[in-house]
Amino acid sequence: NLEISPEDFVSREIDELNEMSLTYKNVTGLETWHLRGADLQIDSFIDSLIVKVRLFRYDVVVIDPIYILFKDIDENDNSAATCRITKLQNLMRETGCACIIVHHESDKQNSSLPSGASAFMRMYDTLMAVDRVQLPEGFPDAHKKGTNFYRISLSQRNCPEQDPIGAWRTGLSFSLDETGILRYCEVDPSNGGLDRTARKKKVQEGLVRLQSL
Repeated sequence: NLEISPEDFVSREIDELNEMSLTYKNVTGLETWHLRGADLQIDSFIDSLIVKVRLFRYDVVVIDPIYILFKDIDENDNSAATCRITKLQNLMRETGCACIIVHHESDKQNSSLPSGASAFMRMYDTLMAVDRVQLPEGFPDAHKKGTNFYRISLSQRNCPEQDPIGAWRTGLSFSLDETGILRYCEVDPSNGGLDRTARKKKVQEGLVRLQSL
């Protein structure tokens, strides 16, 4: 945890556990390293992390958010970004753990790609993009399953392209949008290969189908 205070983090964690009907008593193997505000040097940080992972035999390491480790360089510099990414890959190579990094999306229009250098796009084996979308007018209340609406895209190296999915969010929990409409409703209409007209058509077709049920 490189960004939020330990108090806020624990509060969120407790809420998440409660939503899953869990407590700290029946969850094991979970540890958080709180480093908000720490003066991190990438080399010493990765070396220390390698020691911790080996010592406690962790299977997965989550770094949230990754940009903190790039704050002293231009994250748009491919050479500098590649150097940092190589150090993260060394963590996985040395320990055998999986590494999940949380990053912000590019602020470029019509983009759900990671911000910064193109090296970020070349480093991943699986990329998940989560975009909040707007619910279309006329969506039946009976089919609403949450208060926030998302489109989730998944790309995997050397795997066929997969269709995005729609998801509802209530509190901290996500659930699948079974109507199939949310995956076409997004702020950036050209993202995912469908232009604005095609997305609008998909939404209208879905609404007509729901109203006929």
